[in-house]
Amino acid sequence: MSGSSSSLFPELEAYETLETESSSASLGAGRSWSSQTRSLFADLAGVSAEEGAEAKSDDGVYEESAVRLSRPGLAAGAESLARFERAFDLVGKIRSLKRTEGGSLEFVAMLDEQGTLGCGIIGPPGERAWQQGKSFTLGYRGEGLHSTLARALLRFKARYDGVPLERILEQIEPDAGDEHMLTNDYEESVLYAFAPGSAWRRFFEGTELYRGTCGGSRGKVAVIDHTDIECLFNQVSHDARLPSFFNTPDTEELVFEDGRVRKLQSHEHSDDVRLLFTDIGDIDVIKGADKLVDEALELLATLPDKPDSVIVQSGCLPDVTGDDLEASAARTRDKLRLPVFAVGQHNDPTGKALGALFAEGEHSTPIALDRPLDEAGMVVLGMPAFVGSAELTGILGEAGIRVLAGVLPQVMDDACEQLLRASLLVEYPWDRYRETARRLGERLAPARVLRPPAPFGLDSSRRWLLAIGAAMGRRSEVESALNGRLEHIAGRWRALQARARQLRVGFVVEHGHWRSALSARRSLGLPMLEVVSEMGFGVDILAYAGGRGQLPAEQRFDDIRVRWYRSVDELDALLADEQVAAWYSELHYDRRISRNGKNTFSMREFAMGPGGALSNLESMLRVAELPFYRSYARYLGPSFLDEEGGRPRSRSTESESGHD
Repeated sequence: MSGSSSSLFPELEAYETLETESSSASLGAGRSWSSQTRSLFADLAGVSAEEGAEAKSDDGVYEESAVRLSRPGLAAGAESLARFERAFDLVGKIRSLKRTEGGSLEFVAMLDEQGTLGCGIIGPPGERAWQQGKSFTLGYRGEGLHSTLARALLRFKARYDGVPLERILEQIEPDAGDEHMLTNDYEESVLYAFAPGSAWRRFFEGTELYRGTCGGSRGKVAVIDHTDIECLFNQVSHDARLPSFFNTPDTEELVFEDGRVRKLQSHEHSDDVRLLFTDIGDIDVIKGADKLVDEALELLATLPDKPDSVIVQSGCLPDVTGDDLEASAARTRDKLRLPVFAVGQHNDPTGKALGALFAEGEHSTPIALDRPLDEAGMVVLGMPAFVGSAELTGILGEAGIRVLAGVLPQVMDDACEQLLRASLLVEYPWDRYRETARRLGERLAPARVLRPPAPFGLDSSRRWLLAIGAAMGRRSEVESALNGRLEHIAGRWRALQARARQLRVGFVVEHGHWRSALSARRSLGLPMLEVVSEMGFGVDILAYAGGRGQLPAEQRFDDIRVRWYRSVDELDALLADEQVAAWYSELHYDRRISRNGKNTFSMREFAMGPGGALSNLESMLRVAELPFYRSYARYLGPSFLDEEGGRPRSRSTESESGHD
C-alpha cells in the first residue's frame, strides 16, 4: 500500500494475508464437472464479475436522474460513511455509499455548488475501468468524469492501493438495526412501480417475493401489526392454498418437542400465536394512532391466558404520523408483566424481536461460559422451512442428534432457551442472516459454529448431514441412516435422471449480471443452477446485453449455455427455442412463456434433503414434459403485446409489462 499512514481505516493499514483451507467436496452427485463449472457453482454462493456484466438496464424502476446505483447492496451507516468521506476528501458531500452484490463499492456525491451528482466506483481488479490499481479499479457512471470525482478517486487510490478490495468492503458497516434492510432488497420487480420500461424482460420478482419470506413468530406470543388495511393486504401470501400472483417457495411447518421434530399436518395448529391488527384509518392519521396500539395492548392484558411476550410491528404510516410505539409499550409493560418489544417498521421484525429478547435475557442473567450444554443438541440458524426440513431433522434424530430448534426466519418463544442449551450452531448459507448468526456464535461460546452447504440435491444434502454428524461425533450413525434412504431412491433417481438428460430448461435475466440473479444469495440460499444441473437437465441462460451493437460471445460451462439478447424480438425467438422445454418465472402465470409453447418452473419445485432431491426431479420432469402449451401455443396469441402507438416492437426499451 502506498501513501502515508492514516487512522481512518486502521484495519486496512494493519492488513495481513490470512490463508484459509478450502474444501472441495465433489459436486454433482457422481457427475464429473469441469473445473470451470465447479468454479461457477462456487461463485454462485456469492457473485463474481463476468463478461458482459457492464450491460445494465437503463430503464429500471430505481432510476434516479442521471445517476443509478447499479445493483442493490449494503448501505453504509453514518459512522462508516463519515470515514469514507474523509478517505475520499468529500466531507459532507457523499449522499450514499454501499457495497453492491457484485463486490464493488459505489458512492454518489455532490460535486459542485450547482448540485451536480456523480457516481464513483471502486471495483474488482481486472475489470474494464477508468483506471487499474494493484488491488482494485477506479470507475464512474455517466457520460463524463467530473474533475472533483476524479480527484477523489485518485486520492483513495494513492492511500489504499494494494489493500485487498474485500478488506475495504468490510469497512462498509450499516447503522445498528439496518443490516437486513438494503442487503435484502432486490431490484427485479414488475409491481414495485407502474409499468416499468424493462418489465418485458423481468422473470424474477425479488421485491415482492423475498422480503420477510418464511418469517414469523411461533409459540405463545402476540403480534400487533400497527398499519393500515391496504398495507396489510399488500403482503405476498405464502399459503399455497390461496391464489397468488407469484410462485412462492413451498414450505412446511415443524414442531420442536424436546429434541424431536415433526411436521404439522394441514389441519393442525402449532401454537397459540395471537395476531392483532390496528387498522389505521383517515382520522387516526390526523389525530395520531398511538391509542390504537394502547387499546390492543390493554386487550391483551385482560385475557385470562396471557401471551408470554408481545411484538409490536408497523408499516410505514406510523413513521410518517410520528406514533411513539416505545412509549405505548412502556405504558403497558408493567400492566402485562411480560416483555413487550416495539420493533416498528423493519425488514425483519422477527429477527429484531429475537435480538431484543436475547438482550433482555442477557441483561437479567448474563450468559455463562460454563453453562451446561446438551452435547447431542443443535440449533439451525437462518434456514427457511422448505419442504424436506423434517426429513433432514429425522435423519439426524435417527443418529441420536437432537435438533432443539430452528431459529430465524421463524422464531419460537423458547428460542433463547434452546440457543443457550445447544452445543452446536449450524448456520445456513444465506446472507440475510449471516451477520446475525456470526453475532450469536460469538455470544454463545463455547458452543461451536458449523457452516455446511445448503442441503438441496443429493450431493449437498449428504455433505450437510455428514458435516453435522462429524461435528457431533456421530458421523457413522448419520451415514448409516442416510445410506438407507439413498439406497431406497437410487434406482428411481437414475431412471429419472436419464430422462432429464434429454431435456433443457432455462432462466431469463433482465440485466447483464446473470450470476447475481442466479446466486444462492437472492434465492433464499438455494443454489438453483447447481441443483438443476445435478438432476441432469441442460441449462440455458439468457442475459440482457443492453443496446450494444454486437452481442457478447456465447459462454459454456459443460451443459450450461449463456446467450444474450437486446430486444423483445430477440428474446421472443430465444424463448421459442425448441431445445428448451421450460423457463423459470416467479409469476404464477406467464404468457411470455406459455404462448411460446413452453412450461414454467419456479422455486416451488425445490425441496430439501435426499427425498426432496427426488421430489424435485419428479416435479421438474412433470413440468418439462407437459405437452399442453407445446400443442396449443399457436392458438394462444402473441407472447408479447405490441407497443401503443404502433411503434416497432423491436426497441429494447419497450414499456409493455410482458405478462398478464
